[in-house]
Amino acid sequence: MTEENNFTEEENITEEQEIRNVMSALIKHWKIGIVFIILISIAVVGLFLTLFWVIEINTLGGNGTWTIGDFSLADIIGFFLILLGWELLIVVLPTIAVLGSLFGLWWRSLPQDEKDELRNLDDKDKKKTHYGKGTGGFNFILFIAIIIIVYIDGNLFTAIGTIPYVYWFQVCVEALFWLFIFVGLPALILGLIYLKKKYT
Repeated sequence: MTEENNFTEEENITEEQEIRNVMSALIKHWKIGIVFIILISIAVVGLFLTLFWVIEINTLGGNGTWTIGDFSLADIIGFFLILLGWELLIVVLPTIAVLGSLFGLWWRSLPQDEKDELRNLDDKDKKKTHYGKGTGGFNFILFIAIIIIVYIDGNLFTAIGTIPYVYWFQVCVEALFWLFIFVGLPALILGLIYLKKKYT
């Protein structure tokens, strides 16, 4: 029992030290972090703007006037292939090029000891990363937000097949926006304050 307790304590100390190292690295390189966050935010906005632009110009979907009942499976596949092509061309590929170039320039400017330190942190993080946790809870909250917006719009009891399909895209984007404002942003700020107080 004593050996197990000692092992657990050592493991906790190691994890806390790793978190301190990550926080230290984030604080040291906060400027490039902010630049990346801004660029990624612009890219996300660009994704949504491109989505609605494609809906507006695309005759497959009646420029946004079709309802869900008007689509065949072939129409849906064709629409998403067209959307994917424009998203890649306008947003995804330029974003990858800009972020990749910026990261390369920043990485070259770092001293070798900092590069080694960041590589070590990245390797440890990959070993402990678990994907998929918490997505179910987020999807449920998003679904509730969509229901609230549809209710406010007066469409809760309206037949889905009578509403233009573009409306559902707009509702999803609006729900994501309000979740970010009222849930994501406060959680991010409180999380950063907590980590800063505990590990710095």
